Amino acid sequence: MRAEIITIGEELLCGALVDTNAARLSEWLELRSVEVRRHQTVGDREEEIIAALKGAVDRSDLILLTGGLGPTEDDRTRYAIARLAGVDLQLDRSSWNAITDRFALMGKEPPESNRCQALIPEGAVVLENTIGTAPGFSLRVAGAEMVALPGVPREIDVYLEGVLDRHAQASGWGGAEVEILRTRVFGLSESALSDRIRALKSRFPEDTDTRYRVDRGEIQLEWRHTPSSEEDRQAFHRAIEEARESIGSHRVADDSRDVGFHCVQALRNQRLTLSVAEGCTGGLVAHLLTRNPGASEILLSSVVAYSNREKMRTLALPEELLERHGVVSEEVVTFLARSVRERSGSDLGLAVVGYCDSVASVESERQGEIWCGISGPLGMRSRCRRMVLGRDLSGWVAAKFAVDQIRRYLLAQDGTSVPKS
Repeated sequence: MRAEIITIGEELLCGALVDTNAARLSEWLELRSVEVRRHQTVGDREEEIIAALKGAVDRSDLILLTGGLGPTEDDRTRYAIARLAGVDLQLDRSSWNAITDRFALMGKEPPESNRCQALIPEGAVVLENTIGTAPGFSLRVAGAEMVALPGVPREIDVYLEGVLDRHAQASGWGGAEVEILRTRVFGLSESALSDRIRALKSRFPEDTDTRYRVDRGEIQLEWRHTPSSEEDRQAFHRAIEEARESIGSHRVADDSRDVGFHCVQALRNQRLTLSVAEGCTGGLVAHLLTRNPGASEILLSSVVAYSNREKMRTLALPEELLERHGVVSEEVVTFLARSVRERSGSDLGLAVVGYCDSVASVESERQGEIWCGISGPLGMRSRCRRMVLGRDLSGWVAAKFAVDQIRRYLLAQDGTSVPKS
């Protein structure tokens, strides 16, 4: 089955908004063995939408559209599809009642302009929108199925998990479902990881698709396979487990969540608290932790002591230690880790210092040098890594490096295995 995705909106063409719907829909369709052959983005003009649809009908069996189902004059998707199909738009009473009920929950009457959102092309199947006022619909035109959906990403997610999923099953889209296994990796380059996986390629079922996606120092590794039998599925799982084992301690987890999430969960599981002292990362370590649920249970404090003066004032760093070893040093980072732990009373103290950009006064071999220190029940741990990636990316990778050291410290402490998906 060949599919095409058309996203509609002037805001997408001018760059005011990033089109996430096409990527989300493509991933969802691929899982159902539907081959996505093309993405298009067009503006709000009705003639442009019709032109895009005419070309898509000649190429594709399934056409998914997002956007242009709102209540304003520039929302022209329903009109374009009806014109191309040669049918009238009709008021769908159940859709209008749903819109009226949604406004009633807010103690309001729907404006008359919302009535157009209940206009559905004659012969179309209505796809209920359970969280918004714009219902979707499906209509077969010239041998292709057209599915129009609202453009709000949150509403797309709800459709994919519910109404559209049921519609796809009932309509018989695609074939056997693709199985996807994931592993999150930190501490290996993409090429080094690829070498490890390639060495085991002969163990994989023949049509296994291996994909790599780099995310600010982390790598999302995916294996995709459509099993032909239960025996084939089990062989796929065995091969992937062998590949995962080859990654060693760089294997963060067998899912798509980042190292910050798994660090928070590991601390929660062990009922441990953490305090952080940051220099070069400027608060990014705390950000990686606090954006995850449960962070308030484990993070007692976060200190961004960017200047040397603030390190001495807030964390009592001795000036003599600073002058003897320099701020970017094992001696300083271990002192800061111990100091922030003692001052907050946390179980663990984490500190990170380094050069996230070129520094004229620093010799070339130390450019990009990052030190991380951890103070905890297992004693003091410190590690150095060098990264010359530019100021912004180096900051993110340094923060993940520090968080990953906590993850490794916790694994050493209780011997737990890698989290599974």
